[in-house]
Amino acid sequence: MYQSWFTYSISRPYPFRWFTPVTIVGGIILAVLVSLANLSASGYYLKTMYTEDPNGTVASANQWFLKPPFNWDKNFAAKCQPNILSVGDQFFTTNQGLKYEIEFIRQKSDGAPLVSVPYHNNTLQDCCLSGLDIYLRKVDSQPPPTWWMSWVDSGSIMKAICTYTSDSGTIELTLRTDSFDPINSNYTTHAGAWWGAKLGSLYHWGTVILISQVDDYSKDSEFGYPLFGNLFYTRNTSANDIKSDDFISLGYFIVTSNSEILNNPSVDSPLFNMQAEGRHYTKILHSLIASDLGNCQQPNLLLDDEGLKYAIIDPNSKNRNKGGILYDKADGMRDPIRAVYLQNPKSNSGEDIVLREAFDKISPDIGELACQSATIVSQYLCSVPVQKSIGTMLVSLVLANLVFLGGAWKLLNTIAATFLVRQGPQIDFCKGCQEGVYQESKTQSIEMENMQGSVAAEETTSEVVLVEQDSAVLLPK
Repeated sequence: MYQSWFTYSISRPYPFRWFTPVTIVGGIILAVLVSLANLSASGYYLKTMYTEDPNGTVASANQWFLKPPFNWDKNFAAKCQPNILSVGDQFFTTNQGLKYEIEFIRQKSDGAPLVSVPYHNNTLQDCCLSGLDIYLRKVDSQPPPTWWMSWVDSGSIMKAICTYTSDSGTIELTLRTDSFDPINSNYTTHAGAWWGAKLGSLYHWGTVILISQVDDYSKDSEFGYPLFGNLFYTRNTSANDIKSDDFISLGYFIVTSNSEILNNPSVDSPLFNMQAEGRHYTKILHSLIASDLGNCQQPNLLLDDEGLKYAIIDPNSKNRNKGGILYDKADGMRDPIRAVYLQNPKSNSGEDIVLREAFDKISPDIGELACQSATIVSQYLCSVPVQKSIGTMLVSLVLANLVFLGGAWKLLNTIAATFLVRQGPQIDFCKGCQEGVYQESKTQSIEMENMQGSVAAEETTSEVVLVEQDSAVLLPK
């Protein structure tokens, strides 16, 4: 008979009643557990992607079978790298308002300055306007009163402070922006931002128009006329009534054509009226920035109707009420239309509404005034588990299960073999061999018995012969 190089093992049934149920029940349970354990490793792969919502991405991707006890090392858990914020970076928040530039970063606990910090979609906290610098620049030498165009280079710089909590502690950001045009100023979904942007623009131009009309100082006077200057408004943290003058503190200077510096105008001076306009402008921007940066606890004019009415026109304003320069459209150089009229957002024809009528005519069509928390909009690099195709996943699971179940079967056989060793050397015999040895032993026993019987018969015959011989000897002749 031909003999191959390869051999096979000869087996025999285990003589244990418990072995069969343990193998079947335990195999089914183990197969289920092994399948769940292999589901993450064999059925999924990590995919790199960018997202603006790392927290939501991680929460939706980390399914139950990707966590312990089915995946102890968390090698398939969704993870997102933090964004790095550096001095000079620009961003806008999830409220889609103003665009900010990071001017300064420091560790709040010890005040240590930082160049960059990690940011992982942390909620901004305690954000507020810290200061507003209105810079006024005249572009010609025409003495007042002049048109607002003579001061067209004027503008404003707003600064705000924000904090957020990270793994390394509380981080404080100093922000600046020179624009009050929101990224999204939809009047139905972002009503507060719409009002803040429109009113901010009107009061900015109101401040410019008021300084363009300053005629207290003639060209031939000791002081001359204003050429440029700065108004520095800061938030007074000890005052909580946003409608009071104490809510905003002021520091300023105005340089005249005769190189004089004006910084202490009288109550009746046009410069005093300009400062009052700038203070109201600052209150509007304070409200806009607080809402945009998600600080809903700060005093705010853009969260309710009463505050909005005050934001539109201060009842005590000398500039915007009857008799003031900014009450309505005037003639000649005093034309304040740029600071007095709002465009109806629902009008396709561009209908202009005078500011004192704006609340009654526009607010019914505007969305709800609201405030919500904010985070910095950024792109995050994430590794997310993605399911393989059904066919590939099934093949991977079957192969992985076969490896684990094969190892378990080997272990069970080893355990059973240790019990068999105690039953004697016959465990090394196959079933057929064991039966053959038994039959051979039985045959040998029968033969031995037959041989013993034959020997006994021969011995009996010999004894009879000897007895007979002895008897013959003893008989007389």
